[in-house]
This record gives sequence, C-alpha cells and structure tokens, in this order.
Amino acid sequence: KADLIVVLSPLMKNILVSNGVDRNKISIIPNGIDCSKFIYNSKVREKIVLYMGGENELKGYDLFIKLAENIKVFLPETRFIATGKFKTRSKYIEYTGLLDRKDLTKLISIARLTIVPSIWNEPFPLVALESMASGAPVLAFDVGILKEIIKNGETGFVVEPKDVKDASRKAIALLTDDDLFLMMSDKARRSVCENYSEDKRIFAIED
Repeated sequence: KADLIVVLSPLMKNILVSNGVDRNKISIIPNGIDCSKFIYNSKVREKIVLYMGGENELKGYDLFIKLAENIKVFLPETRFIATGKFKTRSKYIEYTGLLDRKDLTKLISIARLTIVPSIWNEPFPLVALESMASGAPVLAFDVGILKEIIKNGETGFVVEPKDVKDASRKAIALLTDDDLFLMMSDKARRSVCENYSEDKRIFAIED
C-alpha cells in the first residue's frame, strides 16, 4: 500500500521485487558518510588488520580467527585487532572492547586493512565505508552489497565466501606490498567520498 519505498541497494530492491512489490515504487538511496570526520593518513601504516563485527557468526568472527592464524605463520609481527563484545577469544587477536567514535576513528586511521568476513547478505555495512574513507582498504567475502561497494583489486579485495586461503593471500599482499597498499588506500578514500557522501545521500532523500 506504500506510495514509495526507499532501500539501500539494488540487492534489496531485487529482493522486494521478487516478493511481488512494484519496482516502480522503489527508490535506491545508499548509505552515506561525512568524509571530513574520518582521518586520512596517506602514509604507509602499521601492520594492523581490523575486524569490527563483534562475536557474531553471521559477521564471520570465526573466519577472522582463522585468517589471523594463517597470516601469523607468515607475518608474525602483524597485529589483529577486534572491536566490540567477545566471549570467545583467540591468542592471535587483540581485543579493545567497545570503543567510542573518536577512538574507533583513530584506530581505523592507522590500520593497514579492514576485514569484513560476513557470510550473510550484507545490506550495506557502514564499517566498509568508514574504513575506506580512512584509507584502509577492505577485504571481504562476496556476499550481499559488498562487491558493489568494493572495487576488487582497486579499493580492496572481494573473494569467494568462506575462502580463507584466498583471503589470506590477498591480505598478505596488502600487508607486504607498500605500493599496492598506497594505491588502494588512495582509491578507497576517493571512491567513498565521491560515491557515498552524506551530502549526496541527503540530496537524494530531498529529491
């Protein structure tokens, strides 16, 4: 009965249409962020790999543990940091607990990459946008909207779901190749600020 339905992504629109909703009533307005609120450090950073999903099976926490175990074998100096609430802990990971916005933004700005190992159809994770706005490329599994946000090989990497071996290889490449990191960091920042700005989202809502 609605006159207009606003969704975050083409994926969400297709789901509604497949359930009988008139596609002409659906408008797509993606999430947006204010890039000025995220610190962009264009220099080579510490070898820090971030996970910001809490202890959640759908968010792929167990896969993040496996990635940490794999990568530590080759790059033992790499730090794996997880934010949020956790009961199950790994000796390979540092846990910060819940962080306020200021501390989280600072942490992202010194990280080498963020991993989004979700196994469910992510509708539009802000974690990916915020990381990219800070110049931290994102490594994610090919689920939901992620492959539309991340340009594979340019602003991050998208690998097959649950393919920990390939994800480990891609992460190691970003951790060891400074030129690759700097290229992806710059492109990630520009991609988000140009395509997913808060101003653009607000103007779309007003229209």
